Amino acid sequence: MRLVVALGVMQPRGFRALFRIFPGTYRALRSARWQDACVAAQIFRRGRLYYAMSVWEEWGEMRDWARRDGHGAVARLAETQMVRFRNHSWETDEVPSREEARRRWAEIEAAA
Repeated sequence: MRLVVALGVMQPRGFRALFRIFPGTYRALRSARWQDACVAAQIFRRGRLYYAMSVWEEWGEMRDWARRDGHGAVARLAETQMVRFRNHSWETDEVPSREEARRRWAEIEAAA
């Protein structure tokens, strides 16, 4: 089965921005985990960058979730509170490790 990986990368403007955005980010993450089509969802950090990754059984379910459950509000807030805020999605056969997801995101970002 093909899975859809959605990966957002954020770099907060500072500690205040971090504290403003993360409560909503964790609420959105929890709501994703409650969706039947969500296979995995996690937030992880590497240096100054924070990664929000969710893995879905299908594109439609991921898009539907992204339009509701507070995700849109968090994304709009992130645009104002982050130095860097980018999202990419791709298909894969299995849930990627954190390192695999980071590497794939960098490849897509370099090609953009």
